[in-house]
Amino acid sequence: MQEPPWRETIEMRRVYILCEGQTEETFVKELLVEYFARMNIDLRPILLKTSKKGKGGVVSYEKFKTHVERLCKGDQGASVTTMIDLYGLPTSFPDYQPDVCPIKAVKNLESAIADDLNQSNFIPNVLVHEFEGLLFSGPEALSELYGENFASEVGAVANQFDSPEHINNSRQTAPSKRLESIKPDYQKPTDGPLIAIELTLPTIRKQCSHFNAWLEKLESLSPDA
Repeated sequence: MQEPPWRETIEMRRVYILCEGQTEETFVKELLVEYFARMNIDLRPILLKTSKKGKGGVVSYEKFKTHVERLCKGDQGASVTTMIDLYGLPTSFPDYQPDVCPIKAVKNLESAIADDLNQSNFIPNVLVHEFEGLLFSGPEALSELYGENFASEVGAVANQFDSPEHINNSRQTAPSKRLESIKPDYQKPTDGPLIAIELTLPTIRKQCSHFNAWLEKLESLSPDA
């Protein structure tokens, strides 16, 4: 199979993204890989598996730490980052404070993780509160995908919060739970990336400041910067 034209670029900066699940992995492949390739950044999503045969997920900080350290030390010429959710994160993570402001919580968490791992090529990233929060960034664009009622109900939820990243994270009101209540047949691995594609990356970045800040850090890795 012929490689895409951007794969022919001689000098590309490798960036591994440890993804919590298949949804995040697909999101990276569908919305981020080509975008960053045009800046000579080669994004390589890696599913964070719970076991050799298990699906994605973060089961403990120690296992997470082992994965990150292995990648950082195994390819020191590359950068390593993460795409994991604050929602459902094991309390064994350092400086885990779920009761404070969500933006402050992830910033404190990311700083603590970076200090603990102490790997110069590591860029921590924790999603606020979870991947599905990003999907509330532009409800008006979703009517053609799942109908006007779906778009209207998603918009009604989004309007209750300062930003999509502030949609809260209880077992009943997490962004994913809200989507499931609006669309009972919602399937995270397939519907999530489809909605993100419909929204477009610029729309998501405009509405989600913490997510955007992470992408800006990755963009700064470009050899052309």
